[in-house]
Amino acid sequence: MLLSELLGIPVVDEDGGRVGVVHDVVAVQDGPITGSFGAALRVDALVVGRRGLWARLGLSAAHVRGPSAIVRLTRIRGGTDEVPWRAVVGVSPERIVARVP
Repeated sequence: MLLSELLGIPVVDEDGGRVGVVHDVVAVQDGPITGSFGAALRVDALVVGRRGLWARLGLSAAHVRGPSAIVRLTRIRGGTDEVPWRAVVGVSPERIVARVP
């Protein structure tokens, strides 16, 4: 499965409750060395939900420095919603099932 195929897939908890839709994927470059590229990438988390969409647009509270109205808005919206990849228990083209609180 390609990473791009994860985008837009609904994420549900083990009871079928909606968590959100995948807006982005957090990858970490700490896998085995692969030629001139260096360490391979691995999926660390899925960015989901409305706040995740804000993060994908570059509007997460951690990255916005100004103007002040946008800074206040990002703080009101809160942090991003991430589902750790280790919490994912099933992946299909229709949905991703994860153990989330």
